[in-house]
Amino acid sequence: MMKGILQVSVLVLSSLGLAACGGGSDTAAIATGNATFALTDAPVDGVTAVNVTVTGLELKPASGSVQTITFDRPKHLNLLDLRDGKTANLILQRPLPAGDYNWVRLILDTSQQSVQVNATGGTQPLTIPSGAETGLKLVRGFTVPSGGNINFVLDFNLRKSLVLANGAYLLKPTLRIVDESTAGEITGTVDVATLEQQLGCTNLPSGYNGVVYLYAGSNATVGDYGSNNEPYLASVVTYGATSNYRYTLAHLPPGNYTLAYTCSVDDTSTAESLKYSSTTNVTVQANQTATVNLPNIL
Repeated sequence: MMKGILQVSVLVLSSLGLAACGGGSDTAAIATGNATFALTDAPVDGVTAVNVTVTGLELKPASGSVQTITFDRPKHLNLLDLRDGKTANLILQRPLPAGDYNWVRLILDTSQQSVQVNATGGTQPLTIPSGAETGLKLVRGFTVPSGGNINFVLDFNLRKSLVLANGAYLLKPTLRIVDESTAGEITGTVDVATLEQQLGCTNLPSGYNGVVYLYAGSNATVGDYGSNNEPYLASVVTYGATSNYRYTLAHLPPGNYTLAYTCSVDDTSTAESLKYSSTTNVTVQANQTATVNLPNIL
């Protein structure tokens, strides 16, 4: 996982509602889609703000020119305002050609990015290597079907991508794409006191309540980011308005997964042998919420 104060994850949500658009009698009909893009994030400890400015989007059709969408007004966002499924819209109902696409890119104003470390650490710049040329790019194909509706989630995992190197914060994005129309989620409470006692966690930072890791497949072998058994996704445990500790893992493809909790805190950017709770298997179904309270006592 990302270490200590660098625990963040980001998602980009696109909802593509598609309709046919007819041409003249001597022109072939062109299928188009109406695109909505929004941004969401997950809770993080130790960092009070991760500020980015998004100025537009680029999408590359497999058989056409790059589609560039420039916003009328840049979107100034603190990613930590977006959590537990909350989103910030980037574009709404924007027509796009149907068909196969090779990649999608977030265009950023790289002069207006920063990390607020904590109450005493002040604001520090956030650098994206080659960001001025490439922005945040997901190089993976996807399809916008003609005459149908499709929803995509781009998971921008800052928990894995935010790096502190030589005193400077770097953003090296790792993204995945999910069909949101069939996605589900996992949520539940966490008995932090019991799990911390079981795992022998002591001298934890104030306000740190551990992390729930999600791994692909049932009975998966657990490991830290950077190990041979990396988690698929992670959620920082937070103390909610319902007076209990909770976690949420959203925008998940249907399938079988393994859950594990850790209260260990990483101090370096390398994979470590963390202390994990007993694992719990869970199945995610399309458009459903699976509730798993930890520890899961059968």
